[in-house]
Amino acid sequence: MANLGLLDELVALPEIWYCINCRRCGQACPNVVKPWALIEYVRLTAIFRKNVSWKTVQTCNRLWIQFQKVRWHVVQVCLQGREIENISEQQWEKWLDNKIPEPGGTIHLGNGRPSPDALKIWNQSYLTTSCYTCSECSSLCPASCERGIFDPSAIVRMANLGMLEELLVSPSIWLCLECHRCSESCSQKVDSANLIQSIQELSFSSGAVDYGLKIRIEHSMRVAYQRLIEDIDYMMGLSGAHK
Repeated sequence: MANLGLLDELVALPEIWYCINCRRCGQACPNVVKPWALIEYVRLTAIFRKNVSWKTVQTCNRLWIQFQKVRWHVVQVCLQGREIENISEQQWEKWLDNKIPEPGGTIHLGNGRPSPDALKIWNQSYLTTSCYTCSECSSLCPASCERGIFDPSAIVRMANLGMLEELLVSPSIWLCLECHRCSESCSQKVDSANLIQSIQELSFSSGAVDYGLKIRIEHSMRVAYQRLIEDIDYMMGLSGAHK
């Protein structure tokens, strides 16, 4: 549409507000096209033309931040061996209102506890101990909102403190969007993105989670994201959208 010069049609599309700014589209393109940059431009054009108010944009941004709490609860359900088929209005509101618990509690690992050598491997491979918690990674992460929900800096800090068991069963490690913006932004070269992926792999091999978890999360997140899209449509004033 952009190549055809259809800017008027683009600024009216609700899809431009579905983008979560992970920039993975640009990472995947073999021709180095950056769809995310185009979407940012079209969004700004829509605001300047007053197709959408700045207040509506702020509301949409707050909705995305609130949605991270929903994602956390969705993963928690999946960790319990269940899969989400639908989300009622009551459940949605309950998840938004419920406080995220602090990491910890009783942990049951099926195949034994992880080796402390994981800390050494993480430091050698991902330079975790170089982190001085400046939160530069968190400021650019599109999914980072509250420390207890998802925060790359907090995960690196927990790894450095040896909180292996807490990390392996935490819903937070499954909220990473794999955009690698945390690693790209770090002035200390801490590779938070691959650290999180390594923690996920260790959670499987240690028996902390079962191998069907990723499939349950993928299916359940589709349900949650569809509800998010309906809410965005409603905020953008589209008829028939979810209230």
